[in-house]
Amino acid sequence: MEKLNWLYLFLFAFTIAACDDGAEPSLVVPEPDTVHPVVSIKSPADNDTLLVYEQNEIKVNITDNKGLSDVRVYVDVLVCDDMYFDFNCIPTPQEMPDEAVSISKGNSSLNWNLTIHIPSVMFIGTYTYIVEAVDRQQNVTKSSFTFTVLAPDLDLASFSTIFSQGAFENIDNGDGFLNYDELGAAFHANVFHGGEDMETGADDEDYWNWFVQLHGLENQIWSDWDTNGDDIMQPKEFSSGLEKAGFLAEWDLNKDHLFSQEEFANYLFHRLDLDGDGMLSSNEYLYGFTSNHWL
Repeated sequence: MEKLNWLYLFLFAFTIAACDDGAEPSLVVPEPDTVHPVVSIKSPADNDTLLVYEQNEIKVNITDNKGLSDVRVYVDVLVCDDMYFDFNCIPTPQEMPDEAVSISKGNSSLNWNLTIHIPSVMFIGTYTYIVEAVDRQQNVTKSSFTFTVLAPDLDLASFSTIFSQGAFENIDNGDGFLNYDELGAAFHANVFHGGEDMETGADDEDYWNWFVQLHGLENQIWSDWDTNGDDIMQPKEFSSGLEKAGFLAEWDLNKDHLFSQEEFANYLFHRLDLDGDGMLSSNEYLYGFTSNHWL
């Protein structure tokens, strides 16, 4: 019995010594996350061909094992050094604005779906998009793909259908017809200085001459439209000038001073069909509907 008591005492002393040896409890250090996000371009396919007037979208899926942090999209943008006559355009990578990229994150940071909105009117040519995904550990993956934009020749029916899907609804107030106020505001905002009032400076004279030449209004005089004589043309003055000049009058079939989508499309088609062959070539189409030659 005495030997057994000595054994218990020995074990107790050993336990106290073991607990008092100053050893720190071991820590489990997680392994660093070195796995990069995975970027999958769902559509269009790499080296695909798109039509210049189509409403196209790019679909992208991004996954990560730990969680995504950020995504950025870049595209080659044609930067031109001349605004309205001679093109000298250079592809330049630019980050797309937030409103051009829709991100569906669901309930998880492990899987994001992107929709990249392609402008409905683009220059013909080849474009490269770059999707850059970043996870929480700052691992970065870049994936690029390329597509080509083509502008086939269009007959009146095709042009009218395309026009109704974008350009017309952008300037119509929703009633299905354009009045002179809407026409004047649209031309004023998109052709002349993004909506600013026009003064008769050197650049404005070029804009004015280009506009009246394109629309067959060469007999019009600036001062006749600038009714208050302050050398600044207000949107209302511009709208009134269009109406007094009889702009679109021959295409207003029922003479109600309102222009339906069909009437306006007919006018634009025949105005752009410079060679009168009943077809709009890519050059004719793009001349009127690029950002530099908005109709």
